Amino acid sequence: MVEFIEYTGGYPALCCGELTVKIDGKAVKFGGDGYKSFWASGGSCSFGGDWSDEIIEHDKWRLMEQNLPKKYKKYAQELIDCFNQHVPQGCCGGCI
Repeated sequence: MVEFIEYTGGYPALCCGELTVKIDGKAVKFGGDGYKSFWASGGSCSFGGDWSDEIIEHDKWRLMEQNLPKKYKKYAQELIDCFNQHVPQGCCGGCI
């Protein structure tokens, strides 16, 4: 069972935070000083044809299962579902 505790990411680096969750009652950290982050923005940032307009698209976070330690792979879907439930959709546009 995965339970959300905290996510430290925010504008201008929403994708670069540290996620703390409980997995079977034990606190586990991903990103930052924890295990690798397992999420990637489903959104995107780009510019209009003349480079004057920023285009920021938001979408659900995507799972990068290859970044999960073997012992947590069985929780992959629960982890990304928890992340999507508690973290605003990427992309925040901070990297533009």
